[in-house]
Amino acid sequence: MNWDDLRCLQAALETKSLVAAARRLGVKHTTIGRRLQALEDVLGAPLFLRGPDGLRATGLAERLRPLVEATSLSVETLVRAAAADQSQLRIAVPSGFTKVLAPVIAKLRRAEPGLTLNVLSGSAPVNLRRGEADVALRYSTLTDPDLVSRRLRETTFYLYAAKGYRGSDLIGFEAAMAATPAAKWLEARGGNVVLRAREIADKVAATVAGLGMAALPDIVADLEPGLVRVERAAIAKLTLSMTYRREQRVSRNVRAVTRALVETLS
Repeated sequence: MNWDDLRCLQAALETKSLVAAARRLGVKHTTIGRRLQALEDVLGAPLFLRGPDGLRATGLAERLRPLVEATSLSVETLVRAAAADQSQLRIAVPSGFTKVLAPVIAKLRRAEPGLTLNVLSGSAPVNLRRGEADVALRYSTLTDPDLVSRRLRETTFYLYAAKGYRGSDLIGFEAAMAATPAAKWLEARGGNVVLRAREIADKVAATVAGLGMAALPDIVADLEPGLVRVERAAIAKLTLSMTYRREQRVSRNVRAVTRALVETLS
């Protein structure tokens, strides 16, 4: 027994006609007849008496009516819940990525106008296995067999300052980030560190405000009109990759988002 058979039964009960039931479901009346026959075969009893005036429900069909209606309501609720869930997608990104995502979102609005992105921004990694996000952008490439990871581009860190800044103060990394290549470069350079921060967005804001110079990724800092590169030499390079759970490949929205990320950021 499948749901299509039950849908045909419900339509036949409500319309009392093969033709009317077929019109309601957008199929041929022969399909309705075939589905009802299949259901009768499974149940081992007739559901309708067929005559020139249409369909007359048997006692069994009348007893099944409330059960079919309840099943229909449950299926409709399930479909609505799935549709509502699929209208939202959570993407975890490094902090400061709002402007980077703008062209990605523009592509998605054209391809999937009903999709809303929930952006989870920050340096703390999300656990994709636990469903904390659907897609993640990371400065690394994972080799977890349960995750799909694709390299998007090389991201280069440079030393940036606000336009017109003439000082030598530095905006450094929080202690937890001390092992990163950019943090090591800053420590080796020496200088007066006036502020330490974990998030790129905070460093960008402090640099734009003229508090000092900071090592920032070009993909973010080059979009800030108030910032300039202090030196041409690169400080560090990291791989920007997108990652998602392997089973998410069946999701239309995940496919749309990953396609937009590849087209825009690769």
